[in-house]
Amino acid sequence: MILCDRLTKVYNGIPAVDDLCLEIPAGEGMNQNIYIMQKYICTCKMITTSTIPELSKLLAFLGNEQRLRILKSIADEEKYAREISEELSISRTLVNIYLKQLERMGLVTGTSRVTDDPPLMRRYYRAVPFELVVSLDAIKKTEE
Repeated sequence: MILCDRLTKVYNGIPAVDDLCLEIPAGEGMNQNIYIMQKYICTCKMITTSTIPELSKLLAFLGNEQRLRILKSIADEEKYAREISEELSISRTLVNIYLKQLERMGLVTGTSRVTDDPPLMRRYYRAVPFELVVSLDAIKKTEE
Protein backbone atom coordinates (compact mmCIF):
# COMPACT_ATOMS: atom_id res chain seq x y z
CA MET A 1 0.00 0.00 0.00
CA ILE A 2 1.50 3.25 -1.11
CA LEU A 3 0.12 6.05 0.98
CA CYS A 4 0.42 9.79 1.15
CA ASP A 5 2.13 11.19 4.20
CA ARG A 6 -0.10 13.51 6.31
CA LEU A 7 -3.29 12.89 4.30
CA THR A 8 -6.15 14.84 5.86
CA LYS A 9 -8.85 15.57 3.30
CA VAL A 10 -9.89 14.94 -0.26
CA TYR A 11 -11.08 17.91 -2.31
CA ASN A 12 -12.95 17.04 -5.52
CA GLY A 13 -11.27 13.64 -5.60
CA ILE A 14 -7.77 15.11 -5.07
CA PRO A 15 -5.99 14.27 -1.81
CA ALA A 16 -4.80 17.35 0.08
CA VAL A 17 -2.74 17.91 3.19
CA ASP A 18 -2.73 20.68 5.77
CA ASP A 19 0.71 22.03 6.50
CA LEU A 20 1.65 24.46 9.23
CA CYS A 21 3.66 26.95 7.24
CA LEU A 22 3.94 30.23 9.16
CA GLU A 23 3.88 31.44 12.75
CA ILE A 24 3.29 35.13 13.40
CA PRO A 25 4.55 36.04 16.89
CA ALA A 26 2.25 37.86 19.27
CA GLY A 27 2.52 41.60 18.77
CA GLU A 28 1.31 44.61 20.65
CA GLY A 29 -2.29 44.16 21.67
CA MET A 30 -2.21 40.42 20.77
CA ASN A 31 -2.08 37.81 23.49
CA GLN A 32 -1.28 34.75 21.38
CA ASN A 33 0.63 33.72 18.30
CA ILE A 34 -1.31 33.38 15.03
CA TYR A 35 -0.75 30.31 12.88
CA ILE A 36 -1.50 30.39 9.18
CA MET A 37 -2.51 27.07 7.68
CA GLN A 38 -2.10 26.41 3.98
CA LYS A 39 -3.56 23.64 1.84
CA TYR A 40 -1.28 21.67 -0.45
CA ILE A 41 -2.23 19.13 -3.06
CA CYS A 42 -0.72 15.74 -2.28
CA THR A 43 1.44 14.72 -5.21
CA CYS A 44 2.40 11.22 -4.16
CA LYS A 45 0.85 8.09 -5.66
CA MET A 46 -1.68 6.29 -3.51
CA ILE A 47 -2.13 2.55 -4.01
CA THR A 48 -4.04 0.44 -1.54
CA THR A 49 -4.11 -3.29 -1.17
CA SER A 50 -6.95 -5.04 0.60
CA THR A 51 -5.78 -8.66 0.54
CA ILE A 52 -2.62 -10.47 1.59
CA PRO A 53 -2.01 -11.82 -1.96
CA GLU A 54 -2.23 -8.25 -3.39
CA LEU A 55 0.21 -6.95 -0.77
CA SER A 56 2.56 -9.86 -1.39
CA LYS A 57 2.45 -9.26 -5.16
CA LEU A 58 3.23 -5.54 -4.70
CA LEU A 59 6.14 -6.23 -2.36
CA ALA A 60 7.54 -8.89 -4.71
CA PHE A 61 7.20 -6.49 -7.66
CA LEU A 62 9.13 -3.75 -5.84
CA GLY A 63 11.58 -6.29 -4.43
CA ASN A 64 13.27 -6.66 -7.82
CA GLU A 65 16.69 -4.97 -7.69
CA GLN A 66 16.68 -3.97 -11.36
CA ARG A 67 13.25 -2.35 -11.15
CA LEU A 68 14.42 -0.37 -8.10
CA ARG A 69 17.58 0.73 -9.95
CA ILE A 70 15.41 1.92 -12.88
CA LEU A 71 13.14 3.88 -10.50
CA LYS A 72 16.21 5.46 -8.91
CA SER A 73 17.60 6.37 -12.34
CA ILE A 74 14.45 8.24 -13.39
CA ALA A 75 13.52 9.69 -10.00
CA ASP A 76 14.96 13.14 -10.71
CA GLU A 77 15.09 13.37 -14.50
CA GLU A 78 13.27 11.75 -17.37
CA LYS A 79 15.16 9.38 -19.64
CA TYR A 80 14.40 7.06 -22.50
CA ALA A 81 15.03 3.31 -22.44
CA ARG A 82 18.40 3.37 -24.21
CA GLU A 83 19.81 5.92 -21.74
CA ILE A 84 18.65 3.82 -18.80
CA SER A 85 19.98 0.65 -20.40
CA GLU A 86 23.44 2.13 -20.93
CA GLU A 87 23.58 3.77 -17.51
CA LEU A 88 22.59 0.62 -15.60
CA SER A 89 24.13 -2.01 -17.91
CA ILE A 90 20.80 -3.78 -18.30
CA SER A 91 19.64 -5.03 -21.70
CA ARG A 92 17.37 -2.60 -23.54
CA THR A 93 14.73 -5.31 -23.96
CA LEU A 94 14.58 -5.92 -20.21
CA VAL A 95 14.52 -2.18 -19.46
CA ASN A 96 11.55 -1.79 -21.83
CA ILE A 97 9.71 -4.69 -20.17
CA TYR A 98 10.29 -3.26 -16.68
CA LEU A 99 9.31 0.26 -17.75
CA LYS A 100 6.02 -1.02 -19.18
CA GLN A 101 5.34 -2.96 -15.97
CA LEU A 102 6.17 0.08 -13.81
CA GLU A 103 3.93 2.24 -16.00
CA ARG A 104 1.03 -0.24 -15.65
CA MET A 105 1.47 -0.12 -11.86
CA GLY A 106 1.29 3.69 -12.00
CA LEU A 107 4.80 4.19 -10.61
CA VAL A 108 6.20 5.63 -13.85
CA THR A 109 4.79 7.96 -16.49
CA GLY A 110 5.88 7.82 -20.11
CA THR A 111 5.69 10.52 -22.77
CA SER A 112 6.39 9.94 -26.47
CA ARG A 113 8.25 12.68 -28.31
CA VAL A 114 9.58 13.25 -31.80
CA THR A 115 13.31 14.06 -31.92
CA ASP A 116 15.72 15.16 -34.64
CA ASP A 117 18.14 12.30 -33.94
CA PRO A 118 17.40 8.64 -34.64
CA PRO A 119 15.30 7.04 -33.37
CA LEU A 120 12.92 9.82 -34.31
CA MET A 121 10.21 8.73 -31.84
CA ARG A 122 11.36 8.25 -28.25
CA ARG A 123 9.37 7.47 -25.14
CA TYR A 124 10.70 9.32 -22.09
CA TYR A 125 9.99 7.96 -18.60
CA ARG A 126 9.91 9.57 -15.18
CA ALA A 127 9.14 8.06 -11.77
CA VAL A 128 5.93 9.14 -10.01
CA PRO A 129 6.58 10.17 -6.39
CA PHE A 130 5.23 7.66 -3.89
CA GLU A 131 5.68 6.52 -0.34
CA LEU A 132 5.46 2.89 0.68
CA VAL A 133 4.08 2.22 4.15
CA VAL A 134 3.79 -1.32 5.42
CA SER A 135 2.92 -1.70 9.07
CA LEU A 136 1.60 -4.48 11.24
CA ASP A 137 -1.69 -2.59 11.54
CA ALA A 138 -2.00 -2.41 7.75
CA ILE A 139 -1.29 -6.14 7.46
CA LYS A 140 -3.90 -6.92 10.16
CA LYS A 141 -6.52 -5.01 8.12
CA THR A 142 -5.97 -7.07 4.98
CA GLU A 143 -8.21 -9.99 4.05
CA GLU A 144 -6.94 -13.50 3.45
